[in-house]
Amino acid sequence: MKYILTSIIIILNLCNIFAQIGSPFIKNYDPEKLKILPQVWNVKQDNRGVMYFGCDENLLMYNGKEWQKLQLPSYNSIVYSIDIDSNGILYAGYDGEFGYFKPNKLGQMKYSSLSQELDTADNEFMRIRKIFATKEGIYFCSGNAICRFKPEEGKSTKECLKVYKSNNKLKKTFYINNSLYALTGKKEMLILQNDSLKPLHGEEFSKKFRTRIALPYIDDKILCANNKDGLFIYDPNTKDASKRIITTPYLDKEASKEVLKFIRENFLYSATALTDGTYALGSIADGIIIINRKGKIIRRINKQNGLQSNIIINLFQDRQGGLWTALGYGISRIEM
Repeated sequence: MKYILTSIIIILNLCNIFAQIGSPFIKNYDPEKLKILPQVWNVKQDNRGVMYFGCDENLLMYNGKEWQKLQLPSYNSIVYSIDIDSNGILYAGYDGEFGYFKPNKLGQMKYSSLSQELDTADNEFMRIRKIFATKEGIYFCSGNAICRFKPEEGKSTKECLKVYKSNNKLKKTFYINNSLYALTGKKEMLILQNDSLKPLHGEEFSKKFRTRIALPYIDDKILCANNKDGLFIYDPNTKDASKRIITTPYLDKEASKEVLKFIRENFLYSATALTDGTYALGSIADGIIIINRKGKIIRRINKQNGLQSNIIINLFQDRQGGLWTALGYGISRIEM
């Protein structure tokens, strides 16, 4: 009896230690078992709770029990981006092609092209890197143009499509606080206003504002970061140009140094805001860090504590609070 009690105490102490460390429960989905190529690009969840994953040559659907592969528009299609609107319609983007999936009369998900509805002069899209399903419409973002699809009753599909072209390559796009931003190859930040892409706050400021992420912060501010400067806050509403990009009093200086070190060493690639007010930042060399609003690292998640790859392509938190990761090798779900 004495030995049994001693064993129980040891186990409880170990559980307490792991709880303090914050080691999460991770469920890994091996691409070989899923019969897909290793690279996964994107993760989303519909209003029924069904998960979708954009992969190399596959678009996966997972209902919590079974995996299903959706029929793509052409063989060897790489599904770079997906999103789902409030009606549950699944939109997908490929190399120079984009459209949507809807169930047919038999309940099977069938693809319809939107890009093929465009005139030849407008249909010159590069890889569709991002899709944003918003109240203003669905934005398909590529390296050379953005297309908005806004369905309206009584209008044809073609009439519901509008293309916004850029003279410079678009490297990153963000949709936050009801605004669409695009960072060009010439390191100029643009914003979509009055149906055109314009320099953010004028050309001088737009060339100073460089970020790899854009996440909702307090008071309609935006948490940003890049691989050179680390974390900073952007205030889109202030009229004082000197206060548009700030760190104090919001970010802790010493804590932010640790984040900057992680970003510089491992290259920031993806990020998402979590429901508890924290943020997950994904790298391409050492997994994920979870930070609080002050910029303090409160958890590290990588191969050392169970993740099957340190290459974090995309992050998404599901309705149950789990953090899904699209990885350089497969898919993982982290209990948060």
